Amino acid sequence: IGVNGSGKTTTIGKIAKQIPEGDKILIAACDTFRAAAVDQLKSWAIKNNNDFFQGKLEQDPASVAFAASQKFRDENYDYLFVDTAGRLSNNTNLVNQLIKIKNVIGKKVNESSIKTILVLDGTNGSNMIKQAEIFGKALNVSGIIITKLDGTAKGGALISIANKYEIPITFVGLGEKDDDLEIFNAKKFARSIFNHEEID
Repeated sequence: IGVNGSGKTTTIGKIAKQIPEGDKILIAACDTFRAAAVDQLKSWAIKNNNDFFQGKLEQDPASVAFAASQKFRDENYDYLFVDTAGRLSNNTNLVNQLIKIKNVIGKKVNESSIKTILVLDGTNGSNMIKQAEIFGKALNVSGIIITKLDGTAKGGALISIANKYEIPITFVGLGEKDDDLEIFNAKKFARSIFNHEEID
């Protein structure tokens, strides 16, 4: 989940690429309003040799998520990735739609196995804090991925998010290449913030 332009779709493709070959992956496009977003996600699925699921244009995203979850369960997949449309964190109706999507997935998949990942644009600085607050409360976010930390990222806000909301930062995106997604290393990140070689 996340706001428009945060890099959700690309991040799904990069994470799916890191899963060991042999695991069965289903990628579901629940952004039913932008055909370009579906095409982008589908291209990642093809590139990674993953199965792909989509609904019709302007179909209720929750109904697509429900059908994808049914397929995931019935056909014994190992992983289901659900890509959602960008949401403004201050739009209650749009956030409620994400809650609905999560709830319908929970009807088909064990809720303890569902991970809700918030993708934040690292160039957004303090705006990331507000997004973490609103999405975190509404959707019980499991983890955060920060994208675009390769440029003029205002990554110091990460420290505030980690301390205030106690949501683990799982990965950081460092560029546009397929493998430019790394497991978050707090010590390495601190060095990059303060420009020090060693942090005791």
